[in-house]
Amino acid sequence: MSRDTKDLSIKGESIQSLYGTFLAKQFLVNRRYQRKLVWSIDEKRSFLDSIIRGYPVPLILLAEVSTDKGKQLEIIDGMQRMNAIMSFLDQEFDINGKYFDLDTMADTKLLKDEGVITQKEPMIDRAICATIVRYQIPLSVFQEAGTSHIDEVFRRLNSGGKHLSKQELRQAGALSKFASIVRKLSSNIRGDSSATDILDLNSMKNISITNRNLEYGISIEDIFWVKNNIISKEDLRQSKDEEIIADLVAWIALDKGIRSSSEILNELYGYGVKVDESSISHTVELQIQKINEDRIIDNTQFVFDKLIELTSISGKTFNSLLFANQQPKIGRYFQIVFLAFYQLLIEEELEIENKKELISLLDKAGDKIIKLAAGGGNWSAREKQTQMDALCGVIRRTFVESTNNDPARGQWITKFENILMQSSTEQTLYDFKVGLHSLSDDVKFNQEAFSKIIKTLTAMANTLKRLPDTA
Repeated sequence: MSRDTKDLSIKGESIQSLYGTFLAKQFLVNRRYQRKLVWSIDEKRSFLDSIIRGYPVPLILLAEVSTDKGKQLEIIDGMQRMNAIMSFLDQEFDINGKYFDLDTMADTKLLKDEGVITQKEPMIDRAICATIVRYQIPLSVFQEAGTSHIDEVFRRLNSGGKHLSKQELRQAGALSKFASIVRKLSSNIRGDSSATDILDLNSMKNISITNRNLEYGISIEDIFWVKNNIISKEDLRQSKDEEIIADLVAWIALDKGIRSSSEILNELYGYGVKVDESSISHTVELQIQKINEDRIIDNTQFVFDKLIELTSISGKTFNSLLFANQQPKIGRYFQIVFLAFYQLLIEEELEIENKKELISLLDKAGDKIIKLAAGGGNWSAREKQTQMDALCGVIRRTFVESTNNDPARGQWITKFENILMQSSTEQTLYDFKVGLHSLSDDVKFNQEAFSKIIKTLTAMANTLKRLPDTA
C-alpha cells in the first residue's frame, strides 16, 4: 500500500538551525543499520569546502520518531555529512589551516563563553563563516511507520551499492540472531560498541573511527585488525572485519562444513535471496537457538582475547608473527588460526600450558604450516578444515586439559575496554567503584581515599533538611 505524500516533507534548513537541534540532542542514530562514523578529516574538509563554495550537497533524510523524550529525528541517510558539519563548528578540524569563528553564531559564542568549546586560531573570515551558517541543507523528513518501514527505506536508498559496502547492506536492518551476533562481536573487537542501538548524534563521535589522533573516538591505527596488519584501513572502512566475523560465526554455528563466498554471506543474511526452511539463513538461526546466542559471543570473544594476549606477549603484530615478510590481506590466515584455537580451547576444552612454546610454534606458521591457495572468491570448507587440522596438530602439545570451570572465565581484555568506551556514550548507566586497598603487589590500606569517603558521606548527610523536633 502506498504512503500518503503528505507524510513526506522536503525543505531547506540552515546550518545554524541544524546546530541548535543538534545541541538539543534531537538527532538519533540507529546502529542496527547505520554504518560506522568513518569519514576521514580530508573527506569532512571536502564536504565543508562544497558548502563554502555554495555548491549543492546531497539531501539528508530523517524520520520523525516517537521516543520517551517526545518526537525526535532519526538519521536515515546523511550521518557522515551531519557529523562533518557539527564537528567543524565544534573546532574539531580546520579548513586550509583555519577554524570556524565561534562568535559567528549565538549558540557557539555561548558555548565559548561558558568554556565548553575553545576557539582555535587562526580563524576563517567572519563573513565566510556567516555564509556557512546560512547555507540551506536540503532535508527530507517523513513520519516513520515502524522499524520495518525505516529499514526498507534505508535499503532502497543504498540498493545501488554506491554508498555502502556489500557487508553494510547485508547488515542494514537485519534482525536475525546471526546478524546480531556479528554486529556485537565486530563492535566489541573494533572498540566502538555501545550499550544500546539508539544513540544521539552527539555521542556517536566518542566511538567514531578516526584517521588521526583526536581527544575522542578510536584511532584506526589502534584497532585490532589494522594494528595487526590483518586487513587494511580501507578494508576496515568497508566492513571487511565483519565479513571475517560472519564467516567464523557461520562455521561455529553450522558445525563447520560451509564454504566462504559473497554469495554465501548473502544467503546467511537472507539478503537478496528467498528465505524458507531449506535456506542457509533459516538453518543458521535454528543452530544459534540450540547453542545460545550469548554462548557463541562469549566463546568467540574468549578465543579472540587469547590471540590478543599471545600477540602482545610475542611483541609482534599478528602478521609479522605468522610471516617472515609481511603479507597483505591475511584475513583467511587469521581465520585458520582462530578456528584452530577455537577447536582446542572451546570444543576440546583445553587450556594453554606453555605460552612461550606456543608463540614459537606460531612463529612463521603462515610460511611453514598454513598453505592456502592463492586468490579470492570461493574458499572451500575442505581447505579450511585441512589447514585448521594441520595447525592444531602442530600446536596441540602446548595445551592441556582445562582445570578452569569458572563460568565467568571470559573475555576481559576486550570486555573491559568496551565497558570504558560505552561509559563515554551512556554515562548514567555506569558506576565505577574503587576499593580501600591498592591493587599493587604491596597491598596497603588507602587512608587518603578512606578519609575522602568519610568527608563526602558527612557532607551528603549534612545537606539533608533536619526534621522538626516532635518530642
